[in-house]
Amino acid sequence: MEAKKIQVANRQVDGFVIPLGIGPVNLVFMITDKGMLGCSAFNVAALDKFNYPAAIVRLRDGKPIVSLDDLLAGLIKEANNSAQAVGIKVDMQASEALAKL
Repeated sequence: MEAKKIQVANRQVDGFVIPLGIGPVNLVFMITDKGMLGCSAFNVAALDKFNYPAAIVRLRDGKPIVSLDDLLAGLIKEANNSAQAVGIKVDMQASEALAKL
């Protein structure tokens, strides 16, 4: 597992990469005190039931997200209602969305 502090929008967020042990498959996500951005392995609709802002990130070229750098470079693919309420929108840069969390 990789855990890393990342500087985004004048604050630090926690980034994680958890290898699942099945080929090159990783759970990749970043969390703040308000919510999270993650790869497509997360169910952001389920997190919305807890009023937890969460969004899924995709890469422009459609390749899977395997690193924290990939996550920061991607675009929002899906945002739950709680994430939308704080200003996160589909096709927004992940780094911009993270700053809203």
